[in-house]
Parts: sequence; C-alpha cells; structure tokens
Amino acid sequence: MLQWALMTLACYSPCNIIIWSTNNNVTIFDILGISIFLFGFFFEAIGDHQLNKYREKRDLAARNGTKMEKYCKEGLWAYTRHPNYFKEVVVWWGIFLLSFGNNPNGFCYSSILSPILMNYLLRYRSGVPFPEKKHMKDPEFQEYASRVSPFIPWIPKPQKVTSKSE
Repeated sequence: MLQWALMTLACYSPCNIIIWSTNNNVTIFDILGISIFLFGFFFEAIGDHQLNKYREKRDLAARNGTKMEKYCKEGLWAYTRHPNYFKEVVVWWGIFLLSFGNNPNGFCYSSILSPILMNYLLRYRSGVPFPEKKHMKDPEFQEYASRVSPFIPWIPKPQKVTSKSE
C-alpha cells in the first residue's frame, strides 16, 4: 500500500497537469523539461548499453578462464556508481518542468513534490542503499566506492597506488 501511495503521489500531479493542460503555447519550461527529460533518457540508455557490453566481456572472460573486475567501472560507471538511479531523478525533474510550463494557475507548484520524493527515495531509501550495503564488504567494491560518486556523476578520485613488498 505504501508503495502504491508513493507512486500515486509521485506520478499524479505532474502527469495530470501535462495530460489535461489546455495551454498550447510552448514555453521555456517546455523546452527545458523536454531537454532534461531526454538527457536523462539517453543517460540511462548509454549506461545500460555500457553495462551490457561489460557483462558480455566479463562472461566471455569467464568462459575463457580469465578473470575480470566484478564491477563495471567504464564509461558513465566511472563517474557514478548508480547512473540509472541518477537518470530516473533527472527524468522526473524534466517532467516537473513540463508540468510547470503547462499550468499557469499555480497548481503546478505542488508537482515539485514528485522529483523531490523520487530523489529522496532513490538516493536514500530504495535505490542506492540496497546495492551499496550488499557489496560494501567486497574489497574491490570498497576501492571503487572510495573513488566514485554514489549518485551524481563526478570526476573520480585517483586510484590509490599500492606497493607490494617483495
């Protein structure tokens, strides 16, 4: 029930504003909203493609008896550990801006709850925390997590050089 209630809250306001809008004028909010939405959409598509390519390489390496890193650290995955969750939030901000531009009567202000709620849930509750907790005991993941942003893409910290004594 809680999940249903949260999804209703997140989707109802901005999507209804967009669907039932009688505003036929294109506003700056429409352009920004569509641009941000498309950025998020393509960010996810690129991240998914990169992850699938990595998994293919990893599976091929396993079949050939060679070992690869457990975690994808290439492309977008080098800048954020969770590009798909980040994308989801970006898409919701785009939808909010679309709703903002399509309803001049003020009701659209309540639709800001949708991207804020999605941001909170994905970053701090249902998205990022679960895989982080699952993998945090793995030393390879710990090293990755120490360098790469968990959510918002950012320049990774340099990899620590470890010297091996002979």
